[in-house]
Amino acid sequence: MERFWNKVNRAAKGCWLWTATSNRLGYGQFKYRGRMMRAHIVAFELSNGPVPAGLELDHLCGNRACVNPAHLEPVSHAENCRRAKAKRTTCRNGHPYTAETLIINNKGARCCRICRNKYSRERQWKEHPHHRPLRGAINPNAKLTEAQVVEIRRGTMTGVEAAKHFGVCKNMISLIRTGQAWGHLLGVSSKSQGRRSSF
Repeated sequence: MERFWNKVNRAAKGCWLWTATSNRLGYGQFKYRGRMMRAHIVAFELSNGPVPAGLELDHLCGNRACVNPAHLEPVSHAENCRRAKAKRTTCRNGHPYTAETLIINNKGARCCRICRNKYSRERQWKEHPHHRPLRGAINPNAKLTEAQVVEIRRGTMTGVEAAKHFGVCKNMISLIRTGQAWGHLLGVSSKSQGRRSSF
């Protein structure tokens, strides 16, 4: 089928790139046997015959614009999805998969540890609101009031002087002034600060 292959840029080695119309997913499109089809499927059928029933074509090269029949393999939908996920280097939120962040669940799927932990915390806070950390002066462990915290931030005393004056350690003065403690007064989310922000 000369009309089809005229739209293909055949490299001596590697991918054969489709040069005509493509869909929004990056797959080539070609009208074949009276209907619009993906170009790589047409290329496979012209070279090898119909795709076996119940199977779909996987791009072994990972290039959706490639129509090289040698780069196409009939596989099940589940296997195609598994291979596609295995090729990804980041989760859907952009966190890179590393030895620290990658988790394989009991179904064999890859998960992001960062996203899973965030989801778990948010779900726990929604289901058990009474478990949320008490922020500011309402926390029974707080040694300062909100007015004192504002004074520490705006004051001119050194860390040692402020610690002695307010009866807390110098480290707490530093945490307050940098927003790592009592961050909710600055609009800083307590989720990013840890337990110390509650005091």
